[in-house]
Amino acid sequence: MPKFFIPPEDFFSDRAIIRGNDARHIFRVLRLQANDEIVINCQGRDLAARIEAVSPSEVRLRIIACLSSSFQNKHPLILIQGIPKHSTMDLILQKATELGVNEIMPLASSRSFVNEQGSISEGRWQRWQKICQEAAKQCGRSDIPKLYPPANLSTVCLKVAEDKNALLLILWEREQKNHLKSILASWREGRGGRAGDKIFILVGPEGSLSGDEIQLAKEAGFIPVSCAPWILRTETAALYALAIIQYEFNFGPQEG
Repeated sequence: MPKFFIPPEDFFSDRAIIRGNDARHIFRVLRLQANDEIVINCQGRDLAARIEAVSPSEVRLRIIACLSSSFQNKHPLILIQGIPKHSTMDLILQKATELGVNEIMPLASSRSFVNEQGSISEGRWQRWQKICQEAAKQCGRSDIPKLYPPANLSTVCLKVAEDKNALLLILWEREQKNHLKSILASWREGRGGRAGDKIFILVGPEGSLSGDEIQLAKEAGFIPVSCAPWILRTETAALYALAIIQYEFNFGPQEG
């Protein structure tokens, strides 16, 4: 069944309302009618709902069942992504959502495609949010990744420092000693087996991070790792690392 995310203010115990673009989509594209059933999600809960009334502006629903909880990552995964050009960032947001990332922190680095203040237009911000929501709907997730406003590396490092048991990784093409696979194995053998411990992945934009930014990340506890014997584009590196980590810790066979 089609799934739609709704905000808490449109959920009323055993009733709910879908408004805006989703309502128009239901009415004009899906052509659903009264008594048809859909799935809605409010604050991470999947609910089966029956349409009571439908129009281009709103769809009124009755909740008929709570659905079983969907998959949750054993280790929450946070992507810190240096902001690349528009189309590349759009792709990363979409695919990272499909790969189950829990949070996305856009990074305004020295080589990012943003202005000097690290701010983006309201239209671009709304587009990013919509991409994450649409990707979550398409792949059947019961949550939408938390998307933070862009921040510089100093601010990100302060935020990351709040998670004492987290694994902090920075993908760096010049790293020759630490490989992603070996670092993950070491963390698993250590204290990384505890459910809830977070994994942060820091990826630079086109042109990578600067030397000063690499040093700042190291001082904050990030471990530089290599992914492949060749240089990967920023979008390839991010998705490659996410896929490997999800297989090793979340999607693959679980220990114990």
